[in-house]
Amino acid sequence: MTTNQAVCALIPKANLQYFNYLVLSNDVGALENLARGSAQQNISKGIVETMQTVRPLPDISRAFEEKCMPPFEKWISNLKLNERLSALRDTLLPKLLSGELPVPVAAILKRRRDNERLQTHQPKVAILRQGVISVVSAMQDAPRNQQLQ
Repeated sequence: MTTNQAVCALIPKANLQYFNYLVLSNDVGALENLARGSAQQNISKGIVETMQTVRPLPDISRAFEEKCMPPFEKWISNLKLNERLSALRDTLLPKLLSGELPVPVAAILKRRRDNERLQTHQPKVAILRQGVISVVSAMQDAPRNQQLQ
């Protein structure tokens, strides 16, 4: 990657971070159309300063930022987690496929069977007829009905 003196950063003022992101994300095409240069297009500080945008009143921008902060923070957190999981996958998958890292298949299958047993061993209740309830437990080898009154 190469850079030159034509690198420009947009730094938002207080209480305008998420607002600016959303407005400018919507106007990427407008910014691209303002780019200048014959060999390499660039967006200079002067071009950015002449671009007109909407600026909300301070109370509105503060309220907007407060509402937008939780979903943006969750989004950023998810992006970071995705990067970590991708790196973990890229590290482990080749080792698993080459056999360098063994997979304890028996332990995985046993854990899966145990989980399935736990899910199916919940008592199942069905109304057989008015006033009589049948409780069937899948935990026993042979299901048995018990009538309760």
